Amino acid sequence: MNRNIYIGRQGELLAASILESYDIRTCHVDITRDDLWVKTPSNKFFSVQVKSSSYPLLQSSHHKIKRYNFALHTMQDFTGIFIFVALDIKMILARLGTTVSTKTLKMKPSDFTKQAQDQTIREAFGL
Repeated sequence: MNRNIYIGRQGELLAASILESYDIRTCHVDITRDDLWVKTPSNKFFSVQVKSSSYPLLQSSHHKIKRYNFALHTMQDFTGIFIFVALDIKMILARLGTTVSTKTLKMKPSDFTKQAQDQTIREAFGL
């Protein structure tokens, strides 16, 4: 089986677990363009697409900073919420789908902090 499927599944389950810690109820679904359906404490519903990366990589020999890579080429015009998962450090960041317009998103490991995780979840889900 394709290793990417396992990486994706790990990310979906980790994202669900972290979101549950914010009292956001999650339902894992297997539907095109949706990985999770969630409900916030104020009863708002969201469709969530989870994108996972195992670890950061150097893009080429002339780059100095490793980055997590998230492929979004099939997710143009997604209006739900993206959750970006750094599996090696077990952290997530949330972004509204309408704010992501690139086909590949690259993020530095330093972008994934507890403070950034908390802030992006609260902003994206209106907590």
